Amino acid sequence: MRPRDLASLLALFATGLRAAAGTEQCDGPARQPQPTTVLRKSLLCNYDRLERPAKDLANATTVAVLLWLKSFDVNEMSHGHSIDIHTWTAWSWMDDYLTWDPKQHNGIEFLHFRSYEIWIPELVLQSPAEFQSLANFFSDGKCVVRHVGHVVCIASSAYHAQCDGDLASWPFDSHRCELVLTALEDKENSVNLTVMDTGISTLDLVPNRDWELVAVNASVSTEHALFGGQELSVLYEFTIRRHSSLYMAVILAPLLVLAVMTAVSFWISPDNTARVTLCCLNLVIHCLCLQNLMYVIGSNGETCPRIVLLYRDSLVLVLAALGTAVLAMRASRPRAAAAAPPPPWLGAAALLLVDNPLGRPLLAGRLGPQVFPRKQSGDEEAADIIENSEDIGPSKLPLDQWAFLVDVLDRAMFYVYLIVFHILLIARVS
Repeated sequence: MRPRDLASLLALFATGLRAAAGTEQCDGPARQPQPTTVLRKSLLCNYDRLERPAKDLANATTVAVLLWLKSFDVNEMSHGHSIDIHTWTAWSWMDDYLTWDPKQHNGIEFLHFRSYEIWIPELVLQSPAEFQSLANFFSDGKCVVRHVGHVVCIASSAYHAQCDGDLASWPFDSHRCELVLTALEDKENSVNLTVMDTGISTLDLVPNRDWELVAVNASVSTEHALFGGQELSVLYEFTIRRHSSLYMAVILAPLLVLAVMTAVSFWISPDNTARVTLCCLNLVIHCLCLQNLMYVIGSNGETCPRIVLLYRDSLVLVLAALGTAVLAMRASRPRAAAAAPPPPWLGAAALLLVDNPLGRPLLAGRLGPQVFPRKQSGDEEAADIIENSEDIGPSKLPLDQWAFLVDVLDRAMFYVYLIVFHILLIARVS
């Protein structure tokens, strides 16, 4: 290699070293540092960001926290619910080593720092499921320091909180979620937490499509002290409620349709096979709906959701309607009805029901008293029976008696079904 080439290579290498070290010479005029830059360097000189900034370590540092809620997501899991909360977190405290006199520094009253440049409290999130450090969120926050040493930092953060998993009122269920913020400090360097203003703000909250944030609360608590001492923690409570309009349309409305099908079955002629078919179809649809509810809701421990109990009770009523349809079809067959007339006590009970003012609407216009004559004395009873038998015909008397009893049974079951279903609907849904 020629000496000239070697000299050029060494000059190029030296230029690269100066550029890497930031000491490359420039031809422009030297720039005077800004007063804020001078003040920042002066304050951070010999500043230890790992040491709690209190000149008297016997005094605890009080840190005030404020959450600006931005959005939240609810996770529905088989073992319980949880909520992911996305916020802007602001926290403030007094730093005894970041103070200055504005008169001696061009009237500067506040400075901007990054949170990794100064001491910040190490906060942890406590919940029944986890113990999470928030250092990753707060390590790159933006801080404003006033000349009296008051520090305010803000950072984007996300919290994970557990909720109670009771689904007994599904889909009208509400859940209470809580999270606890505690400062990770020992007892010698104690840090106490408190709330700034109300502790939480929902002015910028983006609504959730599936859940409504009903109430939020922030309070100072000593029950969750990390080391069992007098450290104060901040307890955040969130109450969320499910939007139930969609579930009412796709789950409760079909149940009402099935209830109408059940009620209509009592008005179909007992000798019509479509009645039994309708009840069987109703039964199958109930079973499919229960399977779908099991898939949508999942397990709820020992407490069964009331909407599932309502479907179960409606299924039992459909079974009763199916049994009534089969019994009515059996009693309405001419051969079976002619084989044996109904017991006298059964006819007397039917007449007692029809004669009651509340039971008269059951069989308006039916021939109850003609097919089941009332008891009379002596010759009047015999003459009345013979007269009614001549009007109806001996061969049709048992058949009409069974038909009358079937009509009473159908109408009575119809009204009983309406009353029972309305009671169940009010009890389960409310």
